[in-house]
Amino acid sequence: MSVIGPDPRQFQQLSIIRNDTVPKARNFLVAGTEDHPALWDNGGVFTQALVDGLNGKADLNNDRLIQFWELSTYVSDEVARRASEKNVRQEVQPYILDALGTGKIIFLSDERQVGSDSRRQQ
Repeated sequence: MSVIGPDPRQFQQLSIIRNDTVPKARNFLVAGTEDHPALWDNGGVFTQALVDGLNGKADLNNDRLIQFWELSTYVSDEVARRASEKNVRQEVQPYILDALGTGKIIFLSDERQVGSDSRRQQ
């Protein structure tokens, strides 16, 4: 006898969303530092990587949720890669200000992006 009901993955997503978003959150990604200024190459490489990440490429575990750790990992790696192509070192700095709240920023990924192999190839 099989029971038809909600997909268990939906409960997992709701649990993640609740745990990450109920507390207040102050999460930052900084494009560059005094030692490593942000590179501008036909637009900011940080901005390009951030937009790509928010469009689904940062959903590293393909759960349709882009958590702050995924976004910061994707953007950091992508900025370093793009900057190195120009022989420049640029480091993205993620900050979570726990003193102001332990919540995390979370984004819902567009379903059309999830599972696309093209987003990991570049």
